[in-house]
Amino acid sequence: MESMNRTAPKADTELLKSLRQVELSESPDKTHQERLSDITASTEPESTWRQAVGAPVAPFVSPSTATEKAPWPSVSLGHSHAKAPNEDPDVEPPGEEVLIARNPELSTVEAAIAEIGRAVREFPYPDTAGRGSVRVSEDVFSRVTMIYAKRRIDKILVLSYLLYRHVPSEGLQRVPRWVLERPPKMPRPRILVFIKDEALARRLSDTAIRFAVTEADIIENIVRKNLPEAPFQYKPKRRMRFTA
Repeated sequence: MESMNRTAPKADTELLKSLRQVELSESPDKTHQERLSDITASTEPESTWRQAVGAPVAPFVSPSTATEKAPWPSVSLGHSHAKAPNEDPDVEPPGEEVLIARNPELSTVEAAIAEIGRAVREFPYPDTAGRGSVRVSEDVFSRVTMIYAKRRIDKILVLSYLLYRHVPSEGLQRVPRWVLERPPKMPRPRILVFIKDEALARRLSDTAIRFAVTEADIIENIVRKNLPEAPFQYKPKRRMRFTA
């Protein structure tokens, strides 16, 4: 300092004198912890302002804690179903009702076939060896054959049940109009066999003669009226021919 005093200009000498008078150390009455508190307080002006005006200070919540306490809301995607905590995981949730379009006519046909099959099996056929045969159209043959295919009931029994059930009684003055209608004109290449005792023979003959219709037309009308239409044509089984 003495050498600086000797060599320094006058202005610098005055500056050095002023520096000697400055206290270079911190005040001894402030500890290190208090100094840190002062620094922290100076970096939080908003907190200091809230304390000054008396406003409540919200507690600080870390991002991780906020995520744990307030999870993201679940989003329902269409048909998804969120299971409850106590819900059985093996039980399927009740989803939306699914409507399957069905053909009401198909259900009606199935019910009719089932009812006809039951009635044919329970019908008390006459104990006779008599048989009758009739030529019918493809439509009538297919209707009778469909009952056989669906219920495995012999076609002879199916046709016999219909005739014994619906051929008008002998000497009846009034008969259903549909029995006397003229069936659609079409070829009748198929043959059906049915049980025919004397009583049924007289009933068929009496109705045909008195109302001027044929027995084949009566049989066609009865089958078409009481059996549902077949979805396709059934063909007769081919008989095996043996040659010597």
